[in-house]
Amino acid sequence: MILITGINGEMGSALIKKLHYLKFDNIIGFDLNEPKDQIKSYLYKNYTGDIQNHSLIQKIFKDNNIDTIYHLAAILSTKAELNPIMAHNINVGGFLNIIEHIN
Repeated sequence: MILITGINGEMGSALIKKLHYLKFDNIIGFDLNEPKDQIKSYLYKNYTGDIQNHSLIQKIFKDNNIDTIYHLAAILSTKAELNPIMAHNINVGGFLNIIEHIN
């Protein structure tokens, strides 16, 4: 299974489209908000929530045999400048949350 975080972003949605084109059908998507219908149709499973939510990330890894991760969930620089603490919590804390669950 392939886990892609940040599926609603430009990079995440482009990656899903490319993997779909290459005939990958085992993509699990994750983002703060529900994906658009076209992106959702390419996903094997979709999870919606906060990348900092430890129990949700734990459930994703427990319920799925993930062997590849594309971690693209992040706060971009413009928003990060407005709220650097939030950006740090999401960009660093979210990344650490993913890493903690890799076996």
